[in-house]
Amino acid sequence: MRIALFALLFACSPEQTKPAHVDTTTVEAAPSSDPAEDTGDPIDTGGNTEPQDPIEEDDACDGEEPATGFPEGIVDCESEICRVPEGDFYMGFQAGHPDECPTRLLSLPEFRIDETEVTWAAFEACVSAGACTAVPDYCRSWASDLSDGDPSNLPVTCVTWQQARTFCQYKGGRLPSEAEWEKAARGTQGAWWPWGGAVPTCQFSNFRFVSWYCEEGVVPVGSYRNASPYGPLDMTGNAWEWVEDYYDAEWYREAPGTDGPTVNCRSVVGAEPSDCVDRVMRGGAFNVTEFNTRNSARTAASPERVDNNIGFRCAYDG
Repeated sequence: MRIALFALLFACSPEQTKPAHVDTTTVEAAPSSDPAEDTGDPIDTGGNTEPQDPIEEDDACDGEEPATGFPEGIVDCESEICRVPEGDFYMGFQAGHPDECPTRLLSLPEFRIDETEVTWAAFEACVSAGACTAVPDYCRSWASDLSDGDPSNLPVTCVTWQQARTFCQYKGGRLPSEAEWEKAARGTQGAWWPWGGAVPTCQFSNFRFVSWYCEEGVVPVGSYRNASPYGPLDMTGNAWEWVEDYYDAEWYREAPGTDGPTVNCRSVVGAEPSDCVDRVMRGGAFNVTEFNTRNSARTAASPERVDNNIGFRCAYDG
């Protein structure tokens, strides 16, 4: 059933258009940076973003996928912020990792979300204003090396969850909830990637194949024509994006609504519940494999995590 579903989504995906960014130079390996060595895999996940052991036959992941997988939504962006209207959408995916299911039909009020990931230029303006704290110097140096000395238009990385949250508050917004991020990325019908079900290539996203990378690090925001159904760009690959919610691997199985968990979080499906500590990140990064860049895929890290593949974007009330 899952193979057939993938074939259907791939076949029905809208035709891709030529991207603005066409430099697909590959490198042997992505760079490492302190404090965490780059392994090329999703980071600090507790095992929740690589395929896990099969779920039992009577588990919530069994059953037909209710969403069509088409990228349905209306693009309405102004001043680099996109509107996501009130209404229903499908969140989760039956054929994904165990922490992505079951697929749920939810409803959110209207909200707005940044068209791109927050850039170095925007973040450093906040630092200069005294409202934000600077990221480590080695991350700034890495970004400069990637951009011939001017990282202004690269997504800012190496930000902690709190630094991201503080910036969004400074801009009059907040971090998006996990549900808001997923609706903005997938549309109402649970598209696998922003454009539909066709697997990404280096012409449409910045990610990692099994043993090589599309790019050696992050690239300038808006480098690809890979808009989601509501208009945001780069919601697949480039840099992981912090969201507001705590991570619970079994939250979709018991969540009463769209709010994230606050108590009894589990690091993997089947684990004993414990304190909620890790925060969710979504969207994948330049050093993450294709299956984990799907917009329903989830990962998590300590809110104090600092890495050159973690960025963010802000959301705003409607």
